Amino acid sequence: MLNLEDATAKAVDYMKQIFPEAKNMLVEEVEMDDSKSFWYITPSFPLDDSEVNPYADANWFNSRRFKSLKIDAQSGEVLSMKIREFQQ
Repeated sequence: MLNLEDATAKAVDYMKQIFPEAKNMLVEEVEMDDSKSFWYITPSFPLDDSEVNPYADANWFNSRRFKSLKIDAQSGEVLSMKIREFQQ
């Protein structure tokens, strides 16, 4: 079974393969489902090459892409990638 660190690394590696141009990637959320079968990981990266500091800029949230990855906790296979939408 993948632990939290391995699942997070798998998500980041997958995102780098899909979006090789993405810089300044952050892991925003990590959650294992109740059955302990899947990891749900939300990485984000800037929409452009700007170096926005997410802790200093109030608009950082609107300047990033958020994706939600579902990862099999046993095999480590990425099963899905979706656009992560937030309600404000």
